[in-house]
This record gives sequence, structure tokens and C-alpha cells, in this order.
Amino acid sequence: MADIIDYLIWRGDVPFSADPFGEVDNLILAELSYMKFEGIVPSDGTEIPLWRAAEEYLALYPPEERSAKITFSALCPYMLREMAGGERFKNAGLSRCVSSTDPAQGEQFAAITASLGDGSSYISFRGTDGSFVGWREDFEMSYKSGTGGQLAAARYLDAAASGTKGELRVGGHSKGGNFAVYAAAFSSAETKKRITEIYSNDGPGFLDEVTESAGYREIAPRIISIIPESSAIGVLLSTASRRKVVKSSASGVRQHDGFSWQVERNAFVPGEQTEVSAFLGETVKSWLSALDEETRSSAVGTVFSVLDSTGAESFRDLGENKRKTAESLALGMRGLPKEKQKELIKVMGDLFRSGGKVATGHIKKD
Repeated sequence: MADIIDYLIWRGDVPFSADPFGEVDNLILAELSYMKFEGIVPSDGTEIPLWRAAEEYLALYPPEERSAKITFSALCPYMLREMAGGERFKNAGLSRCVSSTDPAQGEQFAAITASLGDGSSYISFRGTDGSFVGWREDFEMSYKSGTGGQLAAARYLDAAASGTKGELRVGGHSKGGNFAVYAAAFSSAETKKRITEIYSNDGPGFLDEVTESAGYREIAPRIISIIPESSAIGVLLSTASRRKVVKSSASGVRQHDGFSWQVERNAFVPGEQTEVSAFLGETVKSWLSALDEETRSSAVGTVFSVLDSTGAESFRDLGENKRKTAESLALGMRGLPKEKQKELIKVMGDLFRSGGKVATGHIKKD
């Protein structure tokens, strides 16, 4: 089964003049933002060719070292090596590499701009990096429109647009896809005019107040939402865009890994959304609709206060010593005020009840 690395090996020498930009190119550039290019790619509008950035990056971070880490971006160095060796991407100009994490503001944000051989630019937003800060912002999207990262994305897009010419494509994977859509919706009128496509690669949706806004409605026809068959992330919250479902070589939640999405020639292999994925999306939507904003906010704060009590900074840290982690989580939970413990238990109970109601609804339909 072919993936985006196979695509680069087979078609990496085909220039955009011979085969125009497509959905697979989009995922490759969305994954590119996961690379730690800080200190290699300039943070301003000055460009560095991708092949040179690849040389410096791979000298600092050997692919074997990165791939040993179990993350959704583990294969990025191998992808970068193939990009640098083919005509399609090697001369792409990389610029505006920024990355920031602000625990106080609950913001985890990173992005990079690539000018391509067809005269367009692709603005790529990074998804969640595994830190608690990054994941907390994901949860905040359930009750808050305009998170720190979303607002930073909108500012970044306008700044990148002002420093480039030609058509703009905007995209990202996971939370990066959400950032891409939000940035396009709330960008300036001048920026909006130049955007041809907005790609959300298994990115979560938004609260209704976002999808019902004038800015979102204006760019909605240009949103391309791509999810794997067993998507658990891209089905969350609302979206006015039509989802394209693709096949994956992985199973369950690991289908979120873009490197598992199957490719045939220059397109993804079409798939069908699983019942479990659809059920999850409907259950969460039903659950959230029954909770007010204050309850959602309080529950998220409670969960992350328990996680913070472990002393870990990421879910990877939690997995390094499962026994110690379990003990720390238990202590953190017991250390919460009684009313917070009861609130969290009630919220989780409501989630399971929402799942039951959705299941009952499906049975009645059948």
C-alpha cells in the first residue's frame, strides 16, 4: 500500500507544470510544519530553499533518531529527504518559521510558509505537539472560539500573505487543520481574495458561532476536509464543509497518522467512514449540546489540574512510568475539592448517557 513517501519516490520529479498541485501535495506540506526548523528556516520573509533546509536539518537530527520516537510525525525526516531529492519540492522557498508555547495563555502554535514552483504559496500550521498545553487548547475548542493558537494563526496568515504574491493555499494536520480554517475565516478581505483552497487534514471542527460567522460562510466553499475511515478527531464539533473519506493502512485512532493514508498515483484512495467514527462524532456533539459553557470550561480545567499534579509536561512523559503516573493521577484526583470530583464524575456520566441516546436513535431509525 502506497503512502505519501511512496508518492514522493514515484512522482517527486514531476514538476507542478506537468501535474498541478493536488490533495497529496497538501498533506506533505501539512506534515512539513511538524519539523523543528527553528534556527534553520528564517522567522521573517527571507527564504531558504527546501533542499538546503533539509541538509541542515538531517545533519542535526538523523531520521533514525526521530523515527525511534512514537509520534505521528516520526516519519517526517524520511519525507523531507525525498522532498529534497525531487524537482517537485526541492527548490520550494521556506520562510516564516515560528513556534511558540505559552502555558499561561494556553497557546501552542507553530507554522511555516512554502513558496512553490507554480507561483503559489502554502501556509502550513502544525498540529498538537503532545504537550499538555497543546492538548488543553484542543479541549478549549469545545467551549471557546478564538483560542490563543487560533488567533495567532489568523495573525500569521495575514502577515505571510503580505509578504508573498500569487495564490495562497492554507492547510494543516489535526489541530493545524483547525487553525488553517479559522485563520482563513478571520483573515483580512485582501488575504481572503487570494486563498484558493483551505485543507483540514483530520482537523476538528468549531463551535456553531464560528461556522455561522460571515467570514466562515465566505470561505466554506473552499474548505477541503479530509478524514480517514475511522476518524476520531476530524469528526469532532461542527463543520460546514463536506468531508472526503480516505483509506488508511492503520486501524482505530492510529489512522490519524497522515503517513498511513493510502495513495494511488496523485490522489488518496477513497474510503467509507466507519459506523464507530460517525457514532463518536454524533455522541460528542450531543454531549456538548447538553453542557453549558461554564461546565465545559470547568471540566477541562479540572482534568488538566489533575494532569499538572503529576509533574509531567506531556502524555509521553506520563507513559514512561505507568505505575508512578497512576499513583500521581489518583493522588491528584483525591486532592480536588469534593465538588470538583462530583462535577467531573457527572460530566463523564453525561458523556456515556449521550452515547446511549445516540445508539438508541440509530436503532429506532433502523
